[in-house]
Amino acid sequence: MNFEKLTINDGLSQGFVYNIAQDDKGFMWFCTPDGLNRYDGYHFKVYRHDDADSFSVSSNLVTKFFIDAHKNAWVTTNDNGLNYFDIPHQRFYHFFRGLTINDIVEDKYQNLIVASGEEIILCKIKNIEGVQFKKISLDTATFKFQNAVISRGAYIYYHLFTDTYKNVYLTSQDAIFKLVYDEKTSRFTAARLYSFSETEAIEPQVAENRVTHEFYACIRGRLLEFTDSNFRQPVIIATLPYARAVLIDSKQRLWYGASPVWVANLTTGSVISVLPKSLEIGNLLNAVYACFEDRSGNIWMGDAPK
Repeated sequence: MNFEKLTINDGLSQGFVYNIAQDDKGFMWFCTPDGLNRYDGYHFKVYRHDDADSFSVSSNLVTKFFIDAHKNAWVTTNDNGLNYFDIPHQRFYHFFRGLTINDIVEDKYQNLIVASGEEIILCKIKNIEGVQFKKISLDTATFKFQNAVISRGAYIYYHLFTDTYKNVYLTSQDAIFKLVYDEKTSRFTAARLYSFSETEAIEPQVAENRVTHEFYACIRGRLLEFTDSNFRQPVIIATLPYARAVLIDSKQRLWYGASPVWVANLTTGSVISVLPKSLEIGNLLNAVYACFEDRSGNIWMGDAPK
C-alpha cells in the first residue's frame, strides 16, 4: 500500500495526533497536544489558546473535533472543557471550564453526550442565535457511573461510540455498556452488555460494520466479532498486538492500529499486516491513536512519536 506522511515539517503543530475528522466543506481536522489543526490539502492552519483572546480555543490540549447533525462544530479538550466552534467567524465559545472532556457523541434524540472521567454530561442545545457573536444555550444534566471501571491515569482515551441507529454505548476497562435514555425523565441508565474476563489497561475502542451491523473490538489481545448489538458470544477473529484505534472502512476492511498496522478483510476473513515501503513512514506508524476514512475513501492515521 502507498503511504504519504504529514509532519511538523509540513506545518502540523505537533506529531502526536489524538483524533481526525472531516467537515462538510472537506477540510481535515487534526487534534494534538499543541492545538487544533485544519488542513486544506496544501496548508495547515493552527488554532491555539491565547490568554489575550477570549474567543480562542480553551486549551491547546485538543482531544476531539466533532460535527453534530446540525453541522455545529464542537471541540473537546483534555484540561479545560468543551468548545463550540463558530467556524465562519473563527470564534470558540467555552463550556465546562476546567473539566477533562474525554469524548463526545450525539444520540438519536440529538442530545450531545459528553464523557468526563466517570461522569456523563447530557447536553440539550436549547438555542444558538446571533451572527457575528453567538449566544448559545445548553440544558445539561450530569450522571455518574459507579459500576464502570474508568482509567483515571490515561492521558487520552475515548470510550463512547454510537451505532448506525444512533444508540450510544460506553466501554470501560471491564465491560461494554449501552446507555439507555428515557426521553420522559431525561435520564440515562446503563445496561451492562458484555463483561471482560480481566480488566483492560485502557478502554477498548469498538467499530461497527455499517453493512452487517456487526461490532469489533480488541480485548485481551484478541480481535473479537460481536454479531449484534447485544454483544453476546463473540467470535475470535485473530490474536493481535494491543491497539488503540480500530476503523471499518467503506470497502469492508477493518484497520487495526497496532505496530505494525493490520488489515482484516471482513468479506473474505483474511488478516494481513501492512508494512509501508518507506522505513521512515513505518517508524511513524508505531503507535496509532486515530484512524479515519475521508469522503474520498482515503485512510488517515494519527500516531504518537516514539
